Amino acid sequence: MNLWFIFQKKKQKKNRQYDCNLIVSLDTSPSRKLLADIVRNSTEFNCFVHTIEAWSGSFQGYIGPEEYKAKLLQSSFTLSPRFFFFWIFI
Repeated sequence: MNLWFIFQKKKQKKNRQYDCNLIVSLDTSPSRKLLADIVRNSTEFNCFVHTIEAWSGSFQGYIGPEEYKAKLLQSSFTLSPRFFFFWIFI
């Protein structure tokens, strides 16, 4: 799987708390739930994962802008669900 290649990059990380981050709404693409499950269940890497079931008019369950920025800066890279979905089915 292409994720294996990506996570080998974690050896190059420099003082980052997380190998990667995944911050998504699960209802916007079927690949997002699959990717979130894979990342959460992995013992190969340390990834920050925050999901919500669906976007709504309420901000309950969302992370704020400052926390979002902090998680991005604490991560070696950000996972892209649509890119992931594309590669697993080629």
